[in-house]
Amino acid sequence: MGDNHYFSDDPVEIIIDGRSTPHISIISLPPDGTVQWIYPRYAPLDPSGLFEDPAEIQPRTPLSFSAIVTPPFGADHIVVFQTDTKNEDLRSILMRHDGQPKIRELWEDLQLALQDQRFTSISRAFYTREEP
Repeated sequence: MGDNHYFSDDPVEIIIDGRSTPHISIISLPPDGTVQWIYPRYAPLDPSGLFEDPAEIQPRTPLSFSAIVTPPFGADHIVVFQTDTKNEDLRSILMRHDGQPKIRELWEDLQLALQDQRFTSISRAFYTREEP
C-alpha cells in the first residue's frame, strides 16, 4: 500500500510489521466515515462467529492481508493500535462501532479505553477512485 491511487476492484495488500507486542487491533476508516473493524475478529468478540483470527500474534511477526477496493471512493485510512497489554475494552469498542458511521463517538470511546494504557497508533492513508 502506498501513495498511489487504487481503483475499483484493485487488490490492496496491507502489511503490518515492526510490532513490539502481541496485542494489535486494526480498523479502516473509508471516506464515508463508516468504521470498519479489520483485526482481530474472533469469538467471543465477533458475534457472527465467521472469523477466527488469533487474539494475539507473536511480536515482530508480520501480519498481512488482502483487500479489494470497493466504494465509497476517496481518502481511506488504515489505523493500527498496538497496546502493551491485552485490551478487551478496545476490541469491544471496535466491535460496537463496526459498520457505524460514527467516527466522533468512536474517538470518544477510544479516549476512555486508552487513557490509562500505554499504546501506539499508526495511520496510513491511501486514495481510491472508481476508474483510472
